[in-house]
Order: sequence, then structure tokens, then C-alpha cells
Amino acid sequence: MGLDTTGRQDVVIGYTVDIISAQPRTVGVVCQYRVGNSGAWTTVTPSSGSNPYSQAAGTVGLKTTVSATLPAGANNQPVVQVRWACWRGTETGNSSGFAIDNITATSSPLGGSDTTPPTLALSAPFSPADNSTNIPIGTGLSVTFSESIAAGTGAITLYKQSDDSVVQAFTVGTSAVTISGATASFTPTNPLLNNTDYYILIPSGVITDTATVPNNFAGISDKTVWNFKTIPADITPPTIVSVTPVTASTDIAPPTSLTITFSENVQIASSGSAKIYVKKVSDNSTAAEIDANLFGPISVTGAVATVPIPLLGYGVAYYVTIDAGAFEDVSTSNNAFVGLSQYSNPPTNSVLSWTFTTVDVPGLVTSYAQTFSGLTTATPTLPAGWSTAGGAGYVTTYRGDWGTTTPDTVNIGATLGGLKGNASVFGYHHTSSTGTTYNSTTLVGTPLSQILTLRNTTGATLDNLTVAYKGRTNIPANTRLPAYAVTVNGTAVSALSYSTTDPDNTQRNVSLTGLGIANGETFQIVWSSFYPSGGSGSARQIGISDVVVNVGTGTETYPPSISGPLIPVLTTGSTTVEVQSNVISDGGSGITQRGYVYSVTSLNGAPAIGGANVSQFIDPSSTTGALNSTLAGLTPEVNYTVRGYATNANGTTYTGAVTFTTLGPPPSLTLTPYNQLFTGFGSTLVFPAGWTALSDAIPPVQAYGSDWSSTASNGGFSGNVSPGVLGYRHTGSTGNLTVTLRMLNGTASPLTSLYVSYQGRV
Repeated sequence: MGLDTTGRQDVVIGYTVDIISAQPRTVGVVCQYRVGNSGAWTTVTPSSGSNPYSQAAGTVGLKTTVSATLPAGANNQPVVQVRWACWRGTETGNSSGFAIDNITATSSPLGGSDTTPPTLALSAPFSPADNSTNIPIGTGLSVTFSESIAAGTGAITLYKQSDDSVVQAFTVGTSAVTISGATASFTPTNPLLNNTDYYILIPSGVITDTATVPNNFAGISDKTVWNFKTIPADITPPTIVSVTPVTASTDIAPPTSLTITFSENVQIASSGSAKIYVKKVSDNSTAAEIDANLFGPISVTGAVATVPIPLLGYGVAYYVTIDAGAFEDVSTSNNAFVGLSQYSNPPTNSVLSWTFTTVDVPGLVTSYAQTFSGLTTATPTLPAGWSTAGGAGYVTTYRGDWGTTTPDTVNIGATLGGLKGNASVFGYHHTSSTGTTYNSTTLVGTPLSQILTLRNTTGATLDNLTVAYKGRTNIPANTRLPAYAVTVNGTAVSALSYSTTDPDNTQRNVSLTGLGIANGETFQIVWSSFYPSGGSGSARQIGISDVVVNVGTGTETYPPSISGPLIPVLTTGSTTVEVQSNVISDGGSGITQRGYVYSVTSLNGAPAIGGANVSQFIDPSSTTGALNSTLAGLTPEVNYTVRGYATNANGTTYTGAVTFTTLGPPPSLTLTPYNQLFTGFGSTLVFPAGWTALSDAIPPVQAYGSDWSSTASNGGFSGNVSPGVLGYRHTGSTGNLTVTLRMLNGTASPLTSLYVSYQGRV
């Protein structure tokens, strides 16, 4: 049933429920309403009768007479719907018959006979409350009545009590006064004065009720009915409660920021030229100068100010001064911080000071050594002088034992990256979430830096150094290959570079001259590594162990350092292969031999000099530098493993192992045309004779990806279709693919021209 209650209120629905015939299965009915043509139905609450009604089994006749007044939400509505929903019981047999009869709907005019004017609400009608004190000067004002109200004519007026002057008149019916239900709200355009008494008057007729014939609120004409007093002005400047680094602290890591906690909420001063200084106690020289009024470098949250500073030195005593007016409170008075400008050297108890001393680093007199035996799961603390650095958000959490992985409990299947140890190694596991990704295409990324800081305590300028360490790697099955680039005193030293393609425990060493490090100054050796963005899969773990730094070029000697090997694309033939390595250091002792060892992989997967089934190529040169050679006499279509090596008086160092497969005999081009339809090329990846297809990604993506025309998104080769196709799906990690056909000239004469055709497929 649809009703139009526009201009009406107090809608009453009446009806009767009659059972016409008694049958074994009982029935029931419920009356419901809703406003509008859609939405949820609400059960009507009767003032008399039963709703819902359920039949008593076997009864007939008039059962209930219902009268119900719909809630006020149904008043003055263009559409109100009423329905009766019925149901039957779970008994077997026929259902009883019933009827809804004598339906009536009555109402009265909107407003009806309401002649009662609105009054102030009985409980808490005013905000701020009458006679309240310490009211913030920007507070909004509101008054609540006994019923819903509307705007009449006129204004609510705010007065200053001392002289009855008008502060502001808030005209009803404009944006100055917001009416919601029984409450009228208004806010002064300008903040009030501190420590001042105010009162509010409302003339009769300014506020009415919502009756058809509005009834006027009698008004407030007595200035004692609603008055309040604002909070006294804030005249107290903020003071320092605590600082970080804690004053007088010693042996702390050089901080990258200062933290100041004040006695109240503060902000950076909006004017002036206030600065914050970090100075050396020894000579009052400035180590850091921060302009507070530049806003950008300093962040303030509530009462806490964070001040970024450049990295400070090791083993240095500092003090901090803050100019007056650098900070101010957030009151309307903007009370300025008086500053922290006093310092005495030496300090006295009568003078406020903020001092701290950074931890010193190991001094290098003749030699320094570090095995990282103390970097364990139980004590995951770096040795003195060691630190890390990286880009924003880089991860330095200790993740447990070297060679193990830590599952990510949030991203199922992922691994948590971070520091690794407990095996006499300072290791790191790069992941895509450690903040150390480097994109080799865009050249964007910040490395993880593992830093050793030492102080020259030789008593003289330090010109010559010998640096040695062992490069470490673990989880060799992983396919991303991080590598170290190493700097000494800010200069890149390629002889110390290390890649996780090299074997674990690979020795790296170098003798350096002309450093010019003054006595007492610090210098750093930095190992930097990235999470490689190219390729796919997880990264191998990379690390450092057995670090030795000696003054002078020294008499210490080590086995040679050699990196590689690399087999350039398109250099593998049927019986030959080109191999490239680099002997990067002789270890302080002349190279006596260098070259390659190789073997059929199935017979020996780790070739070494003198090993079973191992062939050896000896390079005629015995110097450091490039080791580029061609291995010949190989068997076609055989998988080989090759390693480079270099030998001196201290032993032989091998590169990591690389495998390759020689090509089959190429097809012969005779006067009969050559055709290749790639029939049968598919997941077995058997290339026709003479054909190669190589990805230059690191590592190369040489696997079968999916069948031709498949919608799968994984990269790799594609085929298994008729007519045949040698296909490939490129992704962001597949790199470039080079497809090559090699053929022999079998025409018995020189070839001067060729006709080549093919069908491109997509």
C-alpha cells in the first residue's frame, strides 16, 4: 500500500487479521513499512493488537485488531509504502486461509496543534557552558534547545562583558549560523581576546520551532544566563626537556640527526635567521650548521624537533648551540625558545651545555685484522670501526646464520633480506625489499655499503697500504649475482672487486701507494653491492671475511686474484670457444702460470690442474691483466665446464666454473636451397643443426616458456605449433635475444651472393 504523507504527520495504520478456514498447516503475518520505493523494510510497532501475528493451530475467526503509529520519519514524505508479509508453518497438509481486512490510514496536518515554543535544553544547553573559564580563544559556540529548531529573523549577538560592546552579531538564516536538529552553532570570525569575559544574547523570534505555525523561542535577554571567560595569554616560552644524543654521552656512533624534545608543542620560527650549530670542543670549529628558517631540513612533530646533520667524525667531542628564536610555541603569543647558546670549555656546573663524544675507530699503527668471529646470532653487533650505509629505507636488520634464509611471514614465499653472520663472515642477503636495488638500464639505485673506518695513528703521513680480504658467497643455486665494488680512501680499487660468480673464499689483495693520509685522520675502505634488477630469481648472499690492512706495501704475499670467466655471445663453435678472465692481482708475488682448465661436465664438474679427465690450456703470458684465450680441439655437441686459474709462489687461485655446450656440425649450403621449417621445435629445446639463440640477460633466460599463442606471461622460448616456429616471449628480465644460423659453403666455389628469405611471426 502506497501513501503520500506530504504535509501530514502522526500516520496511523489500522487493520484486522481473520482466519477464514482452519487447516493442519498454520499461517502468520507481519506488517512492515519503508520510506520511498526502495530500501529495507521495518516492522511496525503496534499500540494495540499483535504484530507479527501467528495463528494458533485449528482456530478460525477474527484474531487481532491492530493500530500502529508510524515513526516520525514517515511524516511529510511523498512516498511511504506499507506491506503485509505472510508465512506458513512446517506442518504437513493444507494451509489455513487468512485475510487482512478493515485497512485504515489516518493522519493529522503537519505541525498540528503544536503551540509550545522551544526552550533551552534541560541538560547542558550551552557550549561553552555558562560561567566556564579557561576557554580557548578559537572555540566555536553552540546552543541546544528542547526540540528541533529553525531560523527566525535577527541575530545571535556576542558581547564583551567589561563594556557591553558588540564583538560580533551572527545573523540566522546565513552561513554565520548552522542549525542542525535542536542545535544552533556559530564561530567568531576572529579569535577572541585572552583572559576576557563574554556573554551572549538571543532576542525573541531569532529562533523558532519547526511547527506549521512556528513558535518563537522567548530569547535570552539577561547577560548572566550565558557567559564565559577565555584562557589567559600564554607567556611561557618552550624549554628543552630532553635531547638525543643525550648530553655528556660518550662512545656513541656518529649521529646523523639531533632530536630535541620541548616542554610543549613547537614550530619552526617563521622569521629571523636562527641557526643550529654542532661544534668541536677542541677548537670551537663548526662541524655542522643548520638554518632553522629554511624549514626543509628540520621536521617538527608536536613537541619533538628532528634536525638532520652531516655525518660527524669518530672519536671527537662535540657541543650543540641553538640560536634564540629558532623555535617558538604554537600559542597565539608565539613565545620564542630562548636558545641554547652558553658553553664553557671545560664545562662548569653553572652553565647549561649539550655535549657528546663519538666513539673512536681502531687506530692503525702497523696492522689491522678482522675475522668477524664475534658477529654471531647471539651478539649481532658489528666490530668497532665497522658500519653500514644505504639509501632511504635500506635494511640492516640481522637475519641470522650465513647460508640460511629467513621466510617473510607477510609475503608468503618471499625471503627477508639483511645482515648475515655466525660463520666468521660479515654477510648480506639482498632482496627486492632491502632498499638496495640497482637498475643497470636507468643507472638508478643506492648500494649497500659495508664500511671499515680506521684512524692513522702511525705518527706520520700514511702513503702506502696493503689491503686483503676474502670474498664470500653462499646459496649458489640463486640466480641474481651481486658483486662488490671497493674504494680505499675514496678511490676505486678494481683489484679488490669481487663477484658472487667467483668461488666462495676468493682472496683479494692489493698494495696501494701515494695515499697521503695525515696522521690522526680517519680513512675508509668501502665495499658496495646492489640487488641486481635484471634477470629473475633470488640473489646469492655476499660477504667479507679475513680482512687485513697493513701499513706499507709490506712483505706479505697471497695467492693471485682472478675473476671470470666469461664466454662472449656468439663465440662458441663446434670445436672451439673463446674464454675471457682477468688476473687482477699477483698477490705480491709474481705470476708463474695462468690459463684455463676444462673438462666434459659429465666426467668432471670441477676441473683443476691434474684432475681426472681435465685438459689444461697454459697462457704464454705470466702477467696480471686480461686472460683472453681460445680453447680448441673440442668435440661438437658436448657440454663442458671451464675455470680460469693463476698461480704464484703462494698457490693457485681458480675462478668460478662456467659451462657451455659446443655446437653441432653446421649444415652445408650447396646448390640445393636450404630450408628450415622448425617442425617439431618445442619444449625439448632441440635446435636444428647450425642454429643458436642466446639471451644476454644475467642470467640468460634460455628456458622454454610456453607454447606459441599461449597467453602465459613467463618469458622464454615458444613453439610446439604447426607450421613450426622458433618463437620467444620477451619480458623485462629476458634481455636481448640473438638468433644465429651458421652454415658451411658447400658449393665448391666462393660465394659472392645469397638469397635469404624468412617469414616473421608474431
